[in-house]
Amino acid sequence: MTNRSRAMQRHGLTDYAWRKLREAERTLHYWGEAECNGQIQTHDDGIPHLYRLDRRGSYTIHSKQIPDQEDLALKEARRIADRYGLLVYYQSDPRGCALYVYRPEDLNGSPIESVYPTQALAIC
Repeated sequence: MTNRSRAMQRHGLTDYAWRKLREAERTLHYWGEAECNGQIQTHDDGIPHLYRLDRRGSYTIHSKQIPDQEDLALKEARRIADRYGLLVYYQSDPRGCALYVYRPEDLNGSPIESVYPTQALAIC
């Protein structure tokens, strides 16, 4: 059974809701990857900026600011999850799935940061 099938069965997600959550996960995964690689850097003012490699192989600022796609994707994922009584966990390490949904009762009193791989449903 795929994660998609499990999500739809276990949490009552519609196909449309799954696809929208999956879009948010892809955006969050890309964002985490770009931050890890130095392409997106958030300055002290909290505004993300785009950086590009220059001829010497160093990252230099390319834009004054870019839209915060991370924040927008999280808001969308939370809005959708809320319809189904679910919460969202965002794991920003680009080596794995970025978005998980869960119900607080699934955690058995443990903090989500400790149990998301086993107790939450990966949206990827």
